[in-house]
Amino acid sequence: MSVVPPKPPQDLEVKNSRNRKSLRWLIEVSPVDHISIVDLVCGSENLSGLLDHWWNLFQPHLEKYALVGRVGWPTDMLVSAVVFFYGCWLYLACIVSDVSPYVNMLVDYTLLYMLVDHYLDSRIIGNVALKEMRLVLDDFNFYPTDQYVREIQEVYLRLCSGPTGLKIKEKLISLFLAEVSGLECQKKSNLSFEKYLEVAMNKGGATFTVLTEFIKREENFVPLDSSQGRDLGEIMQLLDDMLDVEQDKETGCHTVATHELKQKGNLDSLWYKSLDMIEALESPFCIWGWVYSLMLVYIPSCNPRCFSDTLVDTAHKYNPLALCRGVQMLTRALHDISR
Repeated sequence: MSVVPPKPPQDLEVKNSRNRKSLRWLIEVSPVDHISIVDLVCGSENLSGLLDHWWNLFQPHLEKYALVGRVGWPTDMLVSAVVFFYGCWLYLACIVSDVSPYVNMLVDYTLLYMLVDHYLDSRIIGNVALKEMRLVLDDFNFYPTDQYVREIQEVYLRLCSGPTGLKIKEKLISLFLAEVSGLECQKKSNLSFEKYLEVAMNKGGATFTVLTEFIKREENFVPLDSSQGRDLGEIMQLLDDMLDVEQDKETGCHTVATHELKQKGNLDSLWYKSLDMIEALESPFCIWGWVYSLMLVYIPSCNPRCFSDTLVDTAHKYNPLALCRGVQMLTRALHDISR
């Protein structure tokens, strides 16, 4: 009688994933190529063109809502907004043949992200404002007393006024509830790894499922399994948590990354978990495998103290932007454009 061997524990599976000799979406980069890439990126007109386009789209809104220099908001907020906008654009580009009809909606969705996400993260929001934000989502005619909530309501109503507005409303409520639930959990330092992971998955997954509702149902788009959109959002949230782990430690924000760092001394296991999720991506989101792989190998160079020396060295070999300081470079470029 044959005996079926037991399934190895999850920790062992993670260790096995570390033995891979290559990454699916990236190749090793030589030291000479690292230098060449720095020269190419820093002197590239493509980057400035993308930033100019973003700035022209968003400048009137940034001025209207005073989104530049607002007290209590992080200085790299604009960089996050640029990445968010083009990430959303890329998501829709994988599904529809022409993204241009959706640009205004993407602008509003990015503005909503800037207003809601950073408002919640800034910790200046009170209980009254939090209740008003929930009421705004349910009742289009509700008039909030909080100034910031009124701004959020204005953008929210524009998003919900389109042909798929009711579906968007449902998904935005789910996203908001995931944000608020996550905010409460992130105040607690004694939750389990599984709970913090659930928070990241719910928040990230809900972000991308909203985008799917932008698409008019008469569009001839690739049939989409809703779990695929969630997968992309979940990966993005894990990457974001690893990137912000030092800042979150300082501010007392407890995430799956801060939990891993406290319990294990590094983020290696979470990094490899993210890698496994990235390498499982399939059509129509193969390009996201490449984008997310670039982000994944870039993170250890930003937070080298949060990873083992072995992983830092491994990531460096595959990171074409190893000598570029991505956030600082984008911040400087946006500062130059905005002057």
